[in-house]
Amino acid sequence: MFVRISFITLIISFLIEISVSSPYRQYPVHNVSYHYRGYTYDLADTCVNFLDWQQNAYKICYESNIADNDIYDGELTSPDWSIGYQLCTKLQNFPHDNVLCTDNVLWWDGWVGQKYCNDMHIHLKGLDDDLSWSYNIINGNDYCSYP
Repeated sequence: MFVRISFITLIISFLIEISVSSPYRQYPVHNVSYHYRGYTYDLADTCVNFLDWQQNAYKICYESNIADNDIYDGELTSPDWSIGYQLCTKLQNFPHDNVLCTDNVLWWDGWVGQKYCNDMHIHLKGLDDDLSWSYNIINGNDYCSYP
């Protein structure tokens, strides 16, 4: 009897160790939508950085030399390992290129199946570009509305 209980305890401990130490975590899938407006003439690329459980970023980028409109408006579905996202854009203008990013938005296990609508307003502040950003969360089947 003691051997059987020890064996079961050993198996349970092993299974708990595997589940806790595994680098792959699975989270609910979300949609990330974005819309750029304002001073978008110099927009060179748009990147959605999906974040893993350690908040490392994995980029999906759209460049301005691509014929489609995904650089200004887009929607992506998050991978199941993602706990959130960050949006970045690159502006190419004189005298230097400028990269503007939002804060990290984290969902972890919350807001299952929701859509994150990001309003990205680029404007001039002094002699440089600036990003005013806001987001709201809606049902996954609804459409984002922007000003």
